[in-house]
Amino acid sequence: MAELWAAFWLSFGVIFVAELGDKSQLMALAFATRYRAWPVIAAITVATTVVHLGSVAIGACAATLLCTATASSAAGVARSDAAYRFPAELQPALKAGFEMGAGDDPEVVTLPNDAGYALVDVENVVEAAPAPLAQIRDRVREDWINRKASDRAKAAATERTLPTSGMSPPASPMWYPLPSIRS
Repeated sequence: MAELWAAFWLSFGVIFVAELGDKSQLMALAFATRYRAWPVIAAITVATTVVHLGSVAIGACAATLLCTATASSAAGVARSDAAYRFPAELQPALKAGFEMGAGDDPEVVTLPNDAGYALVDVENVVEAAPAPLAQIRDRVREDWINRKASDRAKAAATERTLPTSGMSPPASPMWYPLPSIRS
């Protein structure tokens, strides 16, 4: 509820200050000199409401069309979603975003191949930190198993490729002598 009131008072204050001394206020003064106050106030209220309803509707539609990116690394990979990849055609916008700070003004970035423009705004900056183990436990386990299997395979290959001069093959059926690479 507090957010609703904050939006109300912010909108009221900004519009109130913006409307002071503008052409519509001068027109209201001119009409008030010729006509009774209540019809002028009613007409101004209706006209302003219609204009601002249109503005709010356009803004709401624009908000649905705006692309917001998932928090990602400079490479365009999101820690929260392993399948997420930042679109390649938007890489200049990603680069610009990483050059900006959280309090910087939005920046318009030209996209390559005449693809248009992107408005880049940094909402917040997430400091670099290791991923929580709960999120990466399965990947770490799989990497560890693969590393151990690779080490064992290398050790077995080294053991089975000993020089054959004067040596008898081990009892293992997987031993195959390799041809000499020396001529």
